[in-house]
Amino acid sequence: MISPLKNKRIVFLLSNDITYDQRVFRIATTLEQRGAEVTVIGRLLPHSISVDWPNIKTQRFELSAQSGPLMYAQLNRKLARVGRSQKWDIVVSNDFDTLLAGYRIASKSKAAWILDAHE
Repeated sequence: MISPLKNKRIVFLLSNDITYDQRVFRIATTLEQRGAEVTVIGRLLPHSISVDWPNIKTQRFELSAQSGPLMYAQLNRKLARVGRSQKWDIVVSNDFDTLLAGYRIASKSKAAWILDAHE
C-alpha cells in the first residue's frame, strides 16, 4: 500500500525557537517516515543552538523585535516571505500566532491548511 503522504511537501510554521520543540519534532519525524518531505520554519533567537533533525529540513530567521505586537507582525511577514518561496501540499500553522502567514502561504500554494492549536 502506498502512503497517502508519499512525496507530499509539508511545512510547519513556528513562532518559537525550534531547538527545543520536541512535539513538532515527533510529528515531523512521523510524517517524514511515512514518505512526506517536511520543512520546519521557526525563529533563531540569540541563545539558539544548532539543530540536527535527520531528513527534516529546517529554516530559521532572526527578528529585530523579541516580543509584543511588532514581533508578531515581523514574524508573520517573514514566515510568509520564506514560506511562499516554495510550493507546498500542506501548510501547518503551529498555534494561532502563525495563522496569517499560514493562510497566505496556503492560498498561494493552493495547499491544505491546518491549524495545530494545542493549548
